Amino acid sequence: MIDFRYHLVSVIAIFLALAIGIVVGTTALNGAVLTDVKNQVTRLSSDKVDQRQAIDTLQERVGDQMAFITRAEPALERNQLAGQRVAVIAAPGAPADVGSGLLAALQRAGAVVTTDVRLSPSWADPKDATSLDDLATRLVLPDAGLPANSTGAELAAAELAAVLVGKPGGRPVAADAIQTTLAGFQQGGFLSVSGTPGAQAPLAVLIVPPAPKSSDDTTAALATRLVDLATRLGQRAAGAVVAGPETATASGGVLAAARSDRDFQRVASTVDSVENAAGRVATVLALRGALSGKSGAFGFGPGAAAPLPSPVASPSPSR
Repeated sequence: MIDFRYHLVSVIAIFLALAIGIVVGTTALNGAVLTDVKNQVTRLSSDKVDQRQAIDTLQERVGDQMAFITRAEPALERNQLAGQRVAVIAAPGAPADVGSGLLAALQRAGAVVTTDVRLSPSWADPKDATSLDDLATRLVLPDAGLPANSTGAELAAAELAAVLVGKPGGRPVAADAIQTTLAGFQQGGFLSVSGTPGAQAPLAVLIVPPAPKSSDDTTAALATRLVDLATRLGQRAAGAVVAGPETATASGGVLAAARSDRDFQRVASTVDSVENAAGRVATVLALRGALSGKSGAFGFGPGAAAPLPSPVASPSPSR
Protein backbone atom coordinates (compact mmCIF):
# COMPACT_ATOMS: atom_id res chain seq x y z
CA MET A 1 0.00 0.00 0.00
CA ILE A 2 1.30 3.39 -0.93
CA ASP A 3 1.90 5.58 2.08
CA PHE A 4 -0.20 8.82 2.42
CA ARG A 5 2.97 10.86 2.75
CA TYR A 6 4.00 9.63 -0.68
CA HIS A 7 0.76 11.00 -2.14
CA LEU A 8 1.28 14.30 -0.39
CA VAL A 9 4.86 14.63 -1.61
CA SER A 10 3.75 13.73 -5.17
CA VAL A 11 0.99 16.35 -5.18
CA ILE A 12 3.36 18.99 -3.83
CA ALA A 13 5.94 18.07 -6.46
CA ILE A 14 3.33 18.39 -9.23
CA PHE A 15 2.19 21.87 -8.10
CA LEU A 16 5.79 22.96 -7.60
CA ALA A 17 6.63 21.86 -11.14
CA LEU A 18 3.63 23.76 -12.49
CA ALA A 19 4.62 26.89 -10.60
CA ILE A 20 8.21 26.65 -11.81
CA GLY A 21 6.95 26.13 -15.39
CA ILE A 22 4.68 29.13 -15.23
CA VAL A 23 7.38 31.36 -13.81
CA VAL A 24 9.95 30.16 -16.34
CA GLY A 25 7.48 30.47 -19.24
CA THR A 26 6.34 33.93 -18.24
CA THR A 27 9.89 35.09 -17.83
CA ALA A 28 10.75 33.75 -21.25
CA LEU A 29 7.69 35.36 -22.86
CA ASN A 30 7.96 38.70 -21.11
CA GLY A 31 10.84 39.83 -23.23
CA ALA A 32 9.06 39.06 -26.52
CA VAL A 33 5.73 40.51 -25.39
CA LEU A 34 7.34 43.65 -24.04
CA THR A 35 9.29 44.14 -27.25
CA ASP A 36 6.13 43.71 -29.34
CA VAL A 37 4.21 46.20 -27.18
CA LYS A 38 7.01 48.73 -27.47
CA ASN A 39 7.04 48.32 -31.26
CA GLN A 40 3.27 48.86 -31.45
CA VAL A 41 3.50 51.99 -29.31
CA THR A 42 6.24 53.31 -31.57
CA ARG A 43 4.15 52.64 -34.69
CA LEU A 44 1.05 54.24 -33.17
CA SER A 45 3.02 57.29 -32.12
CA SER A 46 4.42 57.59 -35.64
CA ASP A 47 0.93 57.19 -37.15
CA LYS A 48 -0.43 59.87 -34.82
CA VAL A 49 2.27 62.31 -35.89
CA ASP A 50 1.58 61.55 -39.57
CA GLN A 51 -2.18 61.98 -39.12
CA ARG A 52 -1.70 65.23 -37.21
CA GLN A 53 0.46 66.53 -40.03
CA ALA A 54 -2.14 65.43 -42.60
CA ILE A 55 -4.92 67.18 -40.64
CA ASP A 56 -2.85 70.34 -40.35
CA THR A 57 -2.19 70.25 -44.12
CA LEU A 58 -5.90 69.76 -44.89
CA GLN A 59 -6.90 72.57 -42.53
CA GLU A 60 -4.36 74.85 -44.16
CA ARG A 61 -5.73 73.99 -47.61
CA VAL A 62 -9.32 74.56 -46.49
CA GLY A 63 -8.26 77.90 -45.01
CA ASP A 64 -6.57 78.86 -48.27
CA GLN A 65 -9.64 77.83 -50.29
CA MET A 66 -11.98 79.81 -48.02
CA ALA A 67 -9.68 82.81 -48.28
CA PHE A 68 -9.74 82.46 -52.07
CA ILE A 69 -13.56 82.30 -52.16
CA THR A 70 -13.82 85.28 -49.81
CA ARG A 71 -11.57 87.35 -52.05
CA ALA A 72 -13.35 86.15 -55.18
CA GLU A 73 -16.84 86.67 -53.71
CA PRO A 74 -17.40 90.21 -55.05
CA ALA A 75 -16.40 89.16 -58.57
CA LEU A 76 -18.55 86.01 -58.44
CA GLU A 77 -21.59 87.99 -57.31
CA ARG A 78 -21.15 91.17 -59.34
CA ASN A 79 -24.22 91.98 -61.47
CA GLN A 80 -25.61 88.44 -61.24
CA LEU A 81 -28.98 89.95 -60.26
CA ALA A 82 -28.69 93.34 -61.96
CA GLY A 83 -31.94 95.25 -61.52
CA GLN A 84 -33.79 92.31 -59.96
CA ARG A 85 -36.11 93.13 -57.05
CA VAL A 86 -35.81 90.94 -53.98
CA ALA A 87 -37.82 90.73 -50.76
CA VAL A 88 -35.77 89.63 -47.75
CA ILE A 89 -37.42 88.02 -44.74
CA ALA A 90 -35.46 87.21 -41.58
CA ALA A 91 -36.94 84.58 -39.26
CA PRO A 92 -36.80 84.85 -35.45
CA GLY A 93 -33.34 83.85 -34.25
CA ALA A 94 -31.64 84.34 -37.62
CA PRO A 95 -28.09 85.57 -36.91
CA ALA A 96 -27.76 89.30 -37.55
CA ASP A 97 -24.34 88.92 -39.19
CA VAL A 98 -25.75 86.34 -41.62
CA GLY A 99 -28.53 88.74 -42.58
CA SER A 100 -26.19 91.69 -43.08
CA GLY A 101 -23.80 89.52 -45.09
CA LEU A 102 -26.57 88.38 -47.42
CA LEU A 103 -27.87 91.92 -47.87
CA ALA A 104 -24.37 93.04 -48.85
CA ALA A 105 -24.10 90.13 -51.30
CA LEU A 106 -27.42 91.04 -52.91
CA GLN A 107 -26.28 94.63 -53.28
CA ARG A 108 -23.04 93.51 -54.92
CA ALA A 109 -25.13 91.36 -57.26
CA GLY A 110 -27.02 94.47 -58.34
CA ALA A 111 -30.32 93.44 -56.75
CA VAL A 112 -32.80 95.95 -55.34
CA VAL A 113 -34.05 94.94 -51.89
CA THR A 114 -37.64 96.19 -51.96
CA THR A 115 -38.64 95.07 -48.49
CA ASP A 116 -36.65 93.90 -45.47
CA VAL A 117 -38.97 92.05 -43.07
CA ARG A 118 -37.97 90.78 -39.63
CA LEU A 119 -40.41 88.26 -38.17
CA SER A 120 -40.81 88.45 -34.39
CA PRO A 121 -40.89 85.40 -32.06
CA SER A 122 -44.66 85.93 -31.78
CA TRP A 123 -45.04 84.68 -35.36
CA ALA A 124 -44.52 81.09 -34.18
CA ASP A 125 -45.32 81.30 -30.47
CA PRO A 126 -48.31 79.05 -29.65
CA LYS A 127 -49.37 81.59 -27.00
CA ASP A 128 -49.94 84.16 -29.75
CA ALA A 129 -51.73 81.83 -32.16
CA THR A 130 -55.19 83.24 -31.41
CA SER A 131 -54.04 86.83 -31.91
CA LEU A 132 -52.36 85.93 -35.21
CA ASP A 133 -55.49 84.12 -36.34
CA ASP A 134 -57.72 87.09 -35.50
CA LEU A 135 -55.40 89.55 -37.22
CA ALA A 136 -54.97 87.42 -40.36
CA THR A 137 -58.74 87.01 -40.62
CA ARG A 138 -59.24 90.77 -40.47
CA LEU A 139 -56.47 91.42 -43.01
CA VAL A 140 -57.80 89.15 -45.77
CA LEU A 141 -56.75 90.60 -49.12
CA PRO A 142 -59.34 90.97 -51.87
CA ASP A 143 -58.54 89.13 -55.12
CA ALA A 144 -55.17 87.95 -53.83
CA GLY A 145 -55.79 84.30 -54.61
CA LEU A 146 -55.52 83.19 -50.99
CA PRO A 147 -56.40 79.57 -50.16
CA ALA A 148 -60.05 79.04 -49.27
CA ASN A 149 -60.98 78.40 -45.64
CA SER A 150 -57.42 79.07 -44.42
CA THR A 151 -57.03 80.33 -40.88
CA GLY A 152 -54.34 81.25 -38.40
CA ALA A 153 -50.69 80.82 -39.30
CA GLU A 154 -51.44 79.39 -42.76
CA LEU A 155 -53.56 82.39 -43.68
CA ALA A 156 -50.98 84.79 -42.23
CA ALA A 157 -48.20 83.12 -44.27
CA ALA A 158 -50.34 83.28 -47.43
CA GLU A 159 -51.09 86.97 -46.85
CA LEU A 160 -47.47 87.85 -46.16
CA ALA A 161 -46.29 86.00 -49.27
CA ALA A 162 -49.01 87.69 -51.35
CA VAL A 163 -47.93 91.21 -50.46
CA LEU A 164 -44.19 90.57 -50.70
CA VAL A 165 -43.76 88.66 -53.95
CA GLY A 166 -45.40 88.03 -57.31
CA LYS A 167 -44.46 86.63 -60.69
CA PRO A 168 -43.71 89.10 -63.51
CA GLY A 169 -46.81 89.54 -65.61
CA GLY A 170 -49.09 88.31 -62.85
CA ARG A 171 -51.94 90.23 -61.27
CA PRO A 172 -50.29 92.59 -58.76
CA VAL A 173 -51.55 93.41 -55.29
CA ALA A 174 -52.33 97.10 -54.93
CA ALA A 175 -49.75 99.23 -53.14
CA ASP A 176 -52.21 100.37 -50.48
CA ALA A 177 -53.18 96.75 -49.73
CA ILE A 178 -49.49 95.87 -49.37
CA GLN A 179 -48.89 98.71 -46.95
CA THR A 180 -52.06 98.02 -44.98
CA THR A 181 -51.25 94.34 -44.55
CA LEU A 182 -47.65 94.90 -43.51
CA ALA A 183 -48.68 97.71 -41.17
CA GLY A 184 -51.28 95.43 -39.58
CA PHE A 185 -48.76 92.67 -38.89
CA GLN A 186 -46.28 95.23 -37.61
CA GLN A 187 -48.78 96.87 -35.25
CA GLY A 188 -49.76 93.43 -34.00
CA GLY A 189 -46.14 92.81 -33.01
CA PHE A 190 -45.58 89.97 -35.48
CA LEU A 191 -42.93 91.63 -37.64
CA SER A 192 -41.02 94.81 -38.40
CA VAL A 193 -40.50 96.28 -41.85
CA SER A 194 -37.89 98.48 -43.49
CA GLY A 195 -37.45 99.45 -47.11
CA THR A 196 -40.11 100.68 -49.53
CA PRO A 197 -42.95 98.12 -49.48
CA GLY A 198 -44.88 99.61 -52.38
CA ALA A 199 -44.74 96.73 -54.86
CA GLN A 200 -44.19 93.00 -54.93
CA ALA A 201 -40.79 91.55 -55.82
CA PRO A 202 -40.27 88.57 -58.14
CA LEU A 203 -37.60 87.08 -55.87
CA ALA A 204 -37.47 86.30 -52.16
CA VAL A 205 -34.89 85.16 -49.61
CA LEU A 206 -35.97 83.73 -46.27
CA ILE A 207 -33.12 83.73 -43.73
CA VAL A 208 -33.55 81.06 -41.05
CA PRO A 209 -31.87 80.43 -37.68
CA PRO A 210 -29.64 77.55 -36.53
CA ALA A 211 -31.36 74.37 -35.40
CA PRO A 212 -32.50 74.58 -31.76
CA LYS A 213 -30.38 72.81 -29.15
CA SER A 214 -33.56 71.36 -27.66
CA SER A 215 -37.03 71.00 -29.11
CA ASP A 216 -40.29 72.28 -27.63
CA ASP A 217 -43.68 73.37 -28.96
CA THR A 218 -42.39 76.80 -29.98
CA THR A 219 -39.32 75.58 -31.90
CA ALA A 220 -41.36 72.87 -33.63
CA ALA A 221 -44.02 75.42 -34.61
CA LEU A 222 -41.35 77.79 -35.91
CA ALA A 223 -39.86 75.20 -38.28
CA THR A 224 -43.30 74.17 -39.55
CA ARG A 225 -44.49 77.74 -40.08
CA LEU A 226 -41.28 78.85 -41.78
CA VAL A 227 -41.37 75.94 -44.23
CA ASP A 228 -45.01 76.81 -44.95
CA LEU A 229 -44.12 80.47 -45.48
CA ALA A 230 -41.21 79.53 -47.74
CA THR A 231 -43.45 77.23 -49.77
CA ARG A 232 -45.98 80.02 -50.30
CA LEU A 233 -43.21 82.45 -51.25
CA GLY A 234 -41.95 79.93 -53.78
CA GLN A 235 -45.42 79.38 -55.22
CA ARG A 236 -46.08 83.10 -55.70
CA ALA A 237 -42.60 84.33 -56.66
CA ALA A 238 -40.50 83.76 -59.74
CA GLY A 239 -37.92 82.34 -57.35
CA ALA A 240 -37.38 81.86 -53.64
CA VAL A 241 -34.44 80.68 -51.55
CA VAL A 242 -34.34 79.59 -47.92
CA ALA A 243 -30.86 80.39 -46.60
CA GLY A 244 -29.29 79.70 -43.25
CA PRO A 245 -26.15 78.61 -41.40
CA GLU A 246 -24.94 75.04 -41.82
CA THR A 247 -26.30 74.24 -38.36
CA ALA A 248 -29.83 74.82 -39.72
CA THR A 249 -29.47 71.45 -41.49
CA ALA A 250 -29.33 69.61 -38.15
CA SER A 251 -32.35 67.79 -36.71
CA GLY A 252 -35.08 70.28 -35.85
CA GLY A 253 -33.63 72.94 -38.16
CA VAL A 254 -35.66 74.69 -40.85
CA LEU A 255 -33.32 73.63 -43.66
CA ALA A 256 -33.55 70.01 -42.52
CA ALA A 257 -37.35 70.26 -42.56
CA ALA A 258 -37.43 72.00 -45.94
CA ARG A 259 -35.11 69.47 -47.56
CA SER A 260 -37.33 66.62 -46.41
CA ASP A 261 -40.51 68.27 -47.78
CA ARG A 262 -41.20 67.22 -51.39
CA ASP A 263 -43.78 69.96 -51.94
CA PHE A 264 -41.24 72.57 -50.90
CA GLN A 265 -38.47 71.15 -53.09
CA ARG A 266 -40.60 71.70 -56.19
CA VAL A 267 -41.04 75.44 -55.65
CA ALA A 268 -37.92 76.80 -53.91
CA SER A 269 -34.25 76.27 -53.19
CA THR A 270 -32.25 75.87 -50.00
CA VAL A 271 -28.73 77.09 -49.28
CA ASP A 272 -26.74 76.30 -46.15
CA SER A 273 -23.44 77.71 -44.85
CA VAL A 274 -24.47 81.29 -45.67
CA GLU A 275 -22.31 82.48 -42.80
CA ASN A 276 -19.45 81.94 -45.28
CA ALA A 277 -18.65 83.50 -48.64
CA ALA A 278 -19.42 80.26 -50.50
CA GLY A 279 -22.94 80.17 -49.08
CA ARG A 280 -23.59 83.79 -50.02
CA VAL A 281 -22.39 83.19 -53.58
CA ALA A 282 -24.61 80.09 -53.75
CA THR A 283 -27.62 82.14 -52.60
CA VAL A 284 -27.07 84.74 -55.31
CA LEU A 285 -26.62 82.08 -57.99
CA ALA A 286 -29.67 80.14 -56.72
CA LEU A 287 -31.81 83.27 -57.11
CA ARG A 288 -30.44 83.78 -60.60
CA GLY A 289 -31.15 80.15 -61.46
CA ALA A 290 -34.70 80.48 -60.10
CA LEU A 291 -35.43 83.05 -62.81
CA SER A 292 -34.79 80.23 -65.29
CA GLY A 293 -37.04 77.83 -63.39
CA LYS A 294 -34.23 75.99 -61.62
CA SER A 295 -34.20 75.00 -57.95
CA GLY A 296 -32.11 72.76 -55.74
CA ALA A 297 -30.35 72.22 -52.43
CA PHE A 298 -26.92 73.83 -52.24
CA GLY A 299 -24.14 74.11 -49.68
CA PHE A 300 -22.06 71.70 -47.63
CA GLY A 301 -24.49 70.39 -45.03
CA PRO A 302 -26.66 67.24 -45.04
CA GLY A 303 -29.09 67.13 -47.94
CA ALA A 304 -27.13 69.48 -50.20
CA ALA A 305 -26.88 68.24 -53.78
CA ALA A 306 -23.96 70.51 -54.75
CA PRO A 307 -21.95 73.38 -53.28
CA LEU A 308 -23.13 75.81 -55.97
CA PRO A 309 -25.83 75.95 -58.65
CA SER A 310 -24.78 75.38 -62.24
CA PRO A 311 -24.14 78.61 -64.18
CA VAL A 312 -27.08 80.02 -66.15
CA ALA A 313 -27.44 82.81 -68.67
CA SER A 314 -27.70 86.33 -67.30
CA PRO A 315 -31.33 87.35 -66.70
CA SER A 316 -32.78 90.62 -67.87
CA PRO A 317 -33.72 93.13 -65.14
CA SER A 318 -37.24 92.83 -63.75
CA ARG A 319 -39.68 95.65 -64.38
